[in-house]
Amino acid sequence: MAKKCISKILWPVDPYELESAIQKSAAEALNGFLAASQAELEPVYILNPRQLDLGLDAPEQWLEQYRPVAEGALKSFLEGRVVSSLSGNPWKFKVLVQASASNSAAVKTLNHHVNATGAEMIFLGTHGRKGMPRLFLGSFAETLLLESKIPVLVVNSKTKSVAHYDHILFATDLSRTSWNGFRKTLALASQLGSRVTIFHSIQNPSKSSFHGESLMGATWIPMPAFVEEELIARRKVAERWLKTGLKMGVAVDIDLELTHQGIVPAILDAADRYKTSIIAMTAQSGPLASAVMGSVTRQIVREATKPIWVVRASSAKG
Repeated sequence: MAKKCISKILWPVDPYELESAIQKSAAEALNGFLAASQAELEPVYILNPRQLDLGLDAPEQWLEQYRPVAEGALKSFLEGRVVSSLSGNPWKFKVLVQASASNSAAVKTLNHHVNATGAEMIFLGTHGRKGMPRLFLGSFAETLLLESKIPVLVVNSKTKSVAHYDHILFATDLSRTSWNGFRKTLALASQLGSRVTIFHSIQNPSKSSFHGESLMGATWIPMPAFVEEELIARRKVAERWLKTGLKMGVAVDIDLELTHQGIVPAILDAADRYKTSIIAMTAQSGPLASAVMGSVTRQIVREATKPIWVVRASSAKG
C-alpha cells in the first residue's frame, strides 16, 4: 500500500457560530473524506480578541482565563456533530490562544500548529457570500488559502453531498507551478483511490479578434491556426503529466478544450459534466497572489458545488 499523503487533518471551527447550511455541507463533506482517507481529525478553535468583540490586541495571559469557557463551547459544538471515523471515540480538539486580533496572525498561529502536529491538510467551511469586496469566504479564509503551509480542502454552502471521493478534476494552466500542485493531487488520488482528469481550457478567439495590421502594421495573423498549434503543444505537456500519474498507479485522463466562455464557467461545467468529487487547483503566491485569487480561485471556491482542494504554489514544491 502506498504511503498516506494525509494522515492528520486540522479543522478550524467557530463553536459560537449559529447553525447554518454551511455547517451541514461541511459535516457531510468531512464525513465522506474521513471515510475515504482514514485520516485523523483534530478540530481547532483560535481564541483571540476578535472572538471577544475586541478590536485590539490583548495580553495572552488575560485571554487564557477564557480558555475553559472556549473548551466547553467547542466540546458542546462537536458533540452535536457526528463524524464517521470518530464515532464512538472521544473528541481530540485544541484551543489555540492568540493575543493579536488580526486574521494574518490567526493564520500564522494555525501554521505553527501545523508544524507542531505534523498535519498534512486543513479542512475549511466557508460562507461563499457575494456582493462584498474580497469576500468569497471571509478574510480569515482568504488569508489562509494564500498563506497555508499545507493543502486546504474547502466547502461552501452550495457544496452537495459527496458519497464517494472517486474522481478529481485538476484544473490547471499547465505551468511549472501547477505541475508541483499536480504531484500533490496525484498523491491524494492514490490515497483516496480516485482517478484524475487533467482539465485545461483555452479561450477561443474569433478570426477577427487579432489583426497584426491594425496593431503594428504587420500582415494579418490567422488566430485559429495559432490556437490549434498552442493546443497541440499544451497537450504534449499534459501527456507527460499523465504518464507520471500512471507510473504512480493513478488512472489519469486529459480534457483540453477550446471555449468561448470564461475559464471559471468552463471549470465548473467540466466538474458537473464529469460528476467529479473534488476540484483541485494550485493557488498562486507572491506579488500576483491577490489578483489570481480574485480571477480564478476565489470564484471557484465561491461558486463550486464540489469540495475544492487548494494547494498554495510554494507549499506544492517538493
